[in-house]
Amino acid sequence: MSAQILILLLFLEIFKIILNEIKIREQLSKVLLLISLIIGFKAFYVLYFIFIFFIAIFIMKIKNFGILKIYFFKNFYFYFFLIKVSLIFFHSFMNTGCLIYPVTFLCFENFIWSIKINEVNELNNWYQLWSKGGATPNYRVENPEVFIKNLNWVSTWIKVYFFNKILDFLLGIIFLAVICLLFFYPFRKEKIIKKNFFFTILIIILLLLLLEWFLNHPALRYGGYSLIAVLIFVFLCSFYERSSLKKSQLKNRFIFLIILSLFVFNLRNLSRIYQENKKYGYNVFSSVYFDFKENHMNFHKHYSFLINNYDLCSKDISNKDCKKNTSPSVNKIFGYYVFYNK
Repeated sequence: MSAQILILLLFLEIFKIILNEIKIREQLSKVLLLISLIIGFKAFYVLYFIFIFFIAIFIMKIKNFGILKIYFFKNFYFYFFLIKVSLIFFHSFMNTGCLIYPVTFLCFENFIWSIKINEVNELNNWYQLWSKGGATPNYRVENPEVFIKNLNWVSTWIKVYFFNKILDFLLGIIFLAVICLLFFYPFRKEKIIKKNFFFTILIIILLLLLLEWFLNHPALRYGGYSLIAVLIFVFLCSFYERSSLKKSQLKNRFIFLIILSLFVFNLRNLSRIYQENKKYGYNVFSSVYFDFKENHMNFHKHYSFLINNYDLCSKDISNKDCKKNTSPSVNKIFGYYVFYNK
C-alpha cells in the first residue's frame, strides 16, 4: 500500500511536467526519487522505469539534447536513483540468485545460494494462481497450471475476485466522485487546460500498465489500486478543473473534506477495534501491553494437557476421567475454538 500511495504521487508529478512545462528539473528530481522508493518497496514495480524514458523524450522534444544531459547527469537525484535501484537488484540477487524474484528469466541457478529455477517457477505460478482467483484460504482449483494459462482464469476471477474486492473499490471511487461533484459545483463549459500529445501518450502507457497488471497479477494489492484510481481520477480532474468557484471558496471546501475524511477514518478504526475486542476477547484498553511470554506459556501448558490427556484416553477409553474428553472435543483458547481429534 505504501508503494501504491507513492505511485499516485508519481503520476501527479508527471502530469505537472507535461501539462505545465515549467520547473522541469525540479519535478524530474521528484520523479526519480519517487520511482526509486517505489521499486524499493516492490521490485516488480521496475516496470515504472518507462516513465524515465517518457520524460527524457518529452524534454528532448520541447528543449534539446544538451538540456537533457544537464537535467539528468548534473542531477544528484539521478545518481541516487541509480545507486538505490542497483542496491535493490543486488540485494535480491544475493538472497535468491534472481535480479527480480520470482521472474524466471532474470534468475541464475548456477550460484551456490541460488534458488532452483523449478522452485522459482512454482512460486511464480502460485502468485498468479492466488491473484487470478484460483486459490483462497479455503479453496484451490484442481489443475493450477492449466488454470493460469491464456485466459482460462477470467470467469473464475470475475466470480471470486471482481464481484468482491474490485467492485467494492470501484463503488468507493464512484462515491468519492459524486461527493466531489457536489463540492466543486457549479462548472463552466469551457476547458481550462489544453491537453497535449504527451498527455495522450501518458494515458496509453497507463492503459498498457493496467493491461500488464490484468494479464499477470490482477489483484488490487499488486498494483491495481493505484492504476485504476489514477485512470479514473485523470478524467474526473479534467472535469473538476472547470469549477467556477473562487479560490477562497475552494479552500474552505477542501478543509471541510479533509476534516470529514479524518472523521470517517477514525470512526471506522474505532469500529474495527470494537469488533476485534468482541471477536478475540482481548481488551486493548485494559491490557495495553500484550504479555506474550505469559500467554504463550499458558497456551503451551493448556494445549500440552489436551494432547497428553487425549493420548491417554485413546489407549484406555474406559477410564472415568476420559468420558468427558472423548473425541471430537473443543476448547476455547484466547477466543479461538480449538478442535482436536486423533
